[in-house]
Amino acid sequence: MTPAERQKLETIETLASSLLARHLPQWSFSFNRQRRTLGLCRYREKRIELSLQHALAGNLDQAKETILHEIAHGLAGPRTGHGPRWQQVMRDLGQNPRVTAKTEYDLDDYTWAIVRKEGNDLHWITGRYRRPQRTSHWMLRGQPHTLGTVYYCRFSDYAAFSQGMIPFAEVALYQ
Repeated sequence: MTPAERQKLETIETLASSLLARHLPQWSFSFNRQRRTLGLCRYREKRIELSLQHALAGNLDQAKETILHEIAHGLAGPRTGHGPRWQQVMRDLGQNPRVTAKTEYDLDDYTWAIVRKEGNDLHWITGRYRRPQRTSHWMLRGQPHTLGTVYYCRFSDYAAFSQGMIPFAEVALYQ
Protein backbone atom coordinates (compact mmCIF):
# COMPACT_ATOMS: atom_id res chain seq x y z
CA MET A 1 0.00 0.00 0.00
CA THR A 2 1.35 3.40 -0.94
CA PRO A 3 1.70 6.28 1.55
CA ALA A 4 -1.06 8.15 -0.34
CA GLU A 5 -3.43 5.17 -0.01
CA ARG A 6 -2.61 4.85 3.69
CA GLN A 7 -3.34 8.56 4.15
CA LYS A 8 -6.66 8.22 2.30
CA LEU A 9 -7.73 5.34 4.56
CA GLU A 10 -6.74 7.30 7.67
CA THR A 11 -8.82 10.26 6.46
CA ILE A 12 -11.83 8.00 5.86
CA GLU A 13 -11.39 6.37 9.27
CA THR A 14 -11.28 9.79 10.95
CA LEU A 15 -14.41 10.86 9.04
CA ALA A 16 -16.23 7.65 10.04
CA SER A 17 -15.24 8.05 13.70
CA SER A 18 -16.49 11.63 13.70
CA LEU A 19 -19.84 10.68 12.12
CA LEU A 20 -20.27 7.74 14.49
CA ALA A 21 -19.48 9.91 17.53
CA ARG A 22 -22.28 12.24 16.44
CA HIS A 23 -24.93 9.66 15.48
CA LEU A 24 -24.04 6.26 17.04
CA PRO A 25 -21.53 6.96 19.86
CA GLN A 26 -21.39 3.35 21.10
CA TRP A 27 -20.51 1.97 17.66
CA SER A 28 -17.13 1.36 16.01
CA PHE A 29 -15.78 1.45 12.47
CA SER A 30 -13.60 -0.88 10.43
CA PHE A 31 -12.68 -1.74 6.85
CA ASN A 32 -13.50 -5.15 5.37
CA ARG A 33 -12.44 -7.10 2.29
CA GLN A 34 -15.88 -7.21 0.64
CA ARG A 35 -16.00 -6.33 -3.05
CA ARG A 36 -19.67 -6.63 -3.90
CA THR A 37 -20.95 -4.29 -1.18
CA LEU A 38 -19.72 -0.80 -0.42
CA GLY A 39 -20.56 -0.97 3.27
CA LEU A 40 -22.17 -3.05 6.00
CA CYS A 41 -24.01 -2.37 9.24
CA ARG A 42 -23.35 -5.07 11.83
CA TYR A 43 -26.02 -4.63 14.51
CA ARG A 44 -24.81 -7.29 16.95
CA GLU A 45 -21.24 -6.01 16.92
CA LYS A 46 -22.41 -2.37 16.77
CA ARG A 47 -19.98 -1.76 13.95
CA ILE A 48 -20.10 0.02 10.60
CA GLU A 49 -17.83 -1.44 7.91
CA LEU A 50 -16.61 -0.01 4.63
CA SER A 51 -15.11 -2.04 1.80
CA LEU A 52 -11.35 -1.46 1.64
CA GLN A 53 -11.38 -1.89 -2.17
CA HIS A 54 -14.14 0.66 -2.65
CA ALA A 55 -12.56 3.08 -0.17
CA LEU A 56 -9.33 3.01 -2.17
CA ALA A 57 -11.02 3.18 -5.59
CA GLY A 58 -13.64 5.82 -4.76
CA ASN A 59 -13.47 9.37 -3.51
CA LEU A 60 -14.07 10.88 -0.07
CA ASP A 61 -17.64 11.98 -0.91
CA GLN A 62 -18.56 8.40 -1.88
CA ALA A 63 -17.05 7.08 1.34
CA LYS A 64 -19.01 9.63 3.41
CA GLU A 65 -22.25 8.79 1.60
CA THR A 66 -21.73 5.06 2.23
CA ILE A 67 -20.87 5.60 5.91
CA LEU A 68 -24.04 7.69 6.38
CA HIS A 69 -26.05 5.02 4.53
CA GLU A 70 -24.82 2.41 7.03
CA ILE A 71 -25.33 4.75 10.01
CA ALA A 72 -28.95 5.14 8.85
CA HIS A 73 -29.29 1.35 9.06
CA GLY A 74 -27.92 1.47 12.61
CA LEU A 75 -30.35 4.23 13.61
CA ALA A 76 -33.35 2.62 11.87
CA GLY A 77 -32.71 -0.69 13.61
CA PRO A 78 -32.50 -4.32 12.53
CA ARG A 79 -35.00 -5.80 10.08
CA THR A 80 -35.98 -2.40 8.67
CA GLY A 81 -34.05 -2.90 5.44
CA HIS A 82 -34.45 0.01 3.03
CA GLY A 83 -38.07 0.57 4.04
CA PRO A 84 -39.88 3.74 5.13
CA ARG A 85 -38.15 3.98 8.54
CA TRP A 86 -34.66 3.78 6.98
CA GLN A 87 -35.65 6.25 4.24
CA GLN A 88 -36.83 8.77 6.85
CA VAL A 89 -33.56 8.41 8.79
CA MET A 90 -31.63 9.02 5.56
CA ARG A 91 -33.61 12.21 4.95
CA ASP A 92 -33.01 13.26 8.58
CA LEU A 93 -29.28 12.82 7.92
CA GLY A 94 -29.60 15.07 4.85
CA GLN A 95 -29.07 12.21 2.42
CA ASN A 96 -30.92 10.91 -0.62
CA PRO A 97 -32.47 7.57 0.43
CA ARG A 98 -30.97 5.53 -2.41
CA VAL A 99 -30.63 1.79 -1.96
CA THR A 100 -27.58 1.35 -4.19
CA ALA A 101 -24.78 3.73 -5.00
CA LYS A 102 -23.41 4.46 -8.44
CA THR A 103 -19.64 4.32 -8.49
CA GLU A 104 -17.37 6.03 -10.97
CA TYR A 105 -15.01 3.06 -11.01
CA ASP A 106 -15.19 -0.63 -11.81
CA LEU A 107 -13.68 -3.53 -9.87
CA ASP A 108 -13.81 -6.18 -12.63
CA ASP A 109 -10.79 -8.09 -11.39
CA TYR A 110 -12.76 -11.30 -11.01
CA THR A 111 -11.00 -14.60 -10.46
CA TRP A 112 -13.80 -16.73 -11.92
CA ALA A 113 -16.27 -16.29 -14.79
CA ILE A 114 -19.72 -17.86 -14.79
CA VAL A 115 -20.58 -18.64 -18.41
CA ARG A 116 -23.18 -20.42 -20.50
CA LYS A 117 -21.78 -22.93 -22.96
CA GLU A 118 -23.50 -23.05 -26.33
CA GLY A 119 -21.69 -25.36 -28.74
CA ASN A 120 -18.14 -24.05 -28.97
CA ASP A 121 -19.09 -20.61 -27.73
CA LEU A 122 -19.25 -19.09 -24.25
CA HIS A 123 -21.68 -16.40 -23.12
CA TRP A 124 -20.85 -14.24 -20.08
CA ILE A 125 -23.27 -14.43 -17.14
CA THR A 126 -21.35 -12.91 -14.21
CA GLY A 127 -18.00 -12.81 -12.44
CA ARG A 128 -17.02 -14.17 -9.05
CA TYR A 129 -14.13 -13.61 -6.66
CA ARG A 130 -14.48 -17.03 -5.04
CA ARG A 131 -14.62 -20.35 -6.85
CA PRO A 132 -18.20 -21.68 -7.06
CA GLN A 133 -18.80 -25.07 -5.43
CA ARG A 134 -20.58 -26.43 -8.51
CA THR A 135 -22.83 -25.11 -11.23
CA SER A 136 -24.35 -28.32 -12.64
CA HIS A 137 -27.71 -27.47 -11.00
CA TRP A 138 -27.72 -23.82 -12.18
CA MET A 139 -29.87 -22.41 -14.94
CA LEU A 140 -30.82 -18.95 -16.10
CA ARG A 141 -33.91 -17.63 -14.31
CA GLY A 142 -37.09 -18.57 -16.16
CA GLN A 143 -35.15 -20.62 -18.73
CA PRO A 144 -35.23 -24.29 -17.67
CA HIS A 145 -33.69 -25.34 -21.00
CA THR A 146 -30.38 -23.81 -19.81
CA LEU A 147 -30.01 -26.39 -17.02
CA GLY A 148 -26.66 -28.13 -17.51
CA THR A 149 -25.23 -25.38 -19.74
CA VAL A 150 -23.86 -23.14 -16.97
CA TYR A 151 -20.15 -23.55 -16.23
CA TYR A 152 -17.36 -21.66 -14.53
CA CYS A 153 -13.80 -21.03 -15.67
CA ARG A 154 -10.90 -18.80 -14.76
CA PHE A 155 -11.71 -15.18 -15.63
CA SER A 156 -8.35 -14.88 -17.41
CA ASP A 157 -9.28 -17.84 -19.67
CA TYR A 158 -12.67 -16.33 -20.49
CA ALA A 159 -11.09 -12.93 -21.23
CA ALA A 160 -8.47 -14.53 -23.50
CA PHE A 161 -11.14 -16.61 -25.29
CA SER A 162 -13.53 -13.67 -25.76
CA GLN A 163 -10.69 -11.61 -27.26
CA GLY A 164 -9.76 -14.44 -29.66
CA MET A 165 -6.39 -15.08 -28.00
CA ILE A 166 -7.05 -18.76 -27.17
CA PRO A 167 -9.34 -21.34 -28.81
CA PHE A 168 -12.40 -22.78 -27.09
CA ALA A 169 -10.62 -26.11 -26.50
CA GLU A 170 -8.05 -24.40 -24.22
CA VAL A 171 -10.64 -22.97 -21.83
CA ALA A 172 -10.91 -25.24 -18.77
CA LEU A 173 -14.62 -25.41 -17.95
CA TYR A 174 -15.91 -26.74 -14.61
CA GLN A 175 -19.35 -27.66 -13.41
